[in-house]
Amino acid sequence: MHFTACRQLLAQRLAKLEHQTVDTLIRTMVAFYRDTRFDDVDMDELGDGLLLQWGTGDWGLGDGRRFELNITRQLSIPEDDEPFQLQLTMLFPPSAALEATGSASEWCFSLDDLSAFEAYWEASAPYAALRDAEPPLLQLWFEQC
Repeated sequence: MHFTACRQLLAQRLAKLEHQTVDTLIRTMVAFYRDTRFDDVDMDELGDGLLLQWGTGDWGLGDGRRFELNITRQLSIPEDDEPFQLQLTMLFPPSAALEATGSASEWCFSLDDLSAFEAYWEASAPYAALRDAEPPLLQLWFEQC
């Protein structure tokens, strides 16, 4: 698939994200990474990656501190200087238990590494705490960064 077809596919695949659990949301993004490959991605520069990250902070949105669990697909296209990112961010009110998970991030840059990536997030403290929760606030961004 060519990168230019990405927006239509995203609209179809990710339109039903509201009222889903953390588990379903992460698995949806992982399935999108696994099942949708792009022909025009720069693989010499780790051009197709999946990132899971979390932490508690005041992200400058004027809403105070929140716990953020984010999964991002990053695509580097040879003719573009900056990569594109599809970011799915799940935001929760802060709590002592979530703050105790600290902050962390993990990348996956190949299908061969996907099972280790899945094992990482399935064993993570935020996943254990929020697996069956529906995020009170969900943000989906697609941008060149």
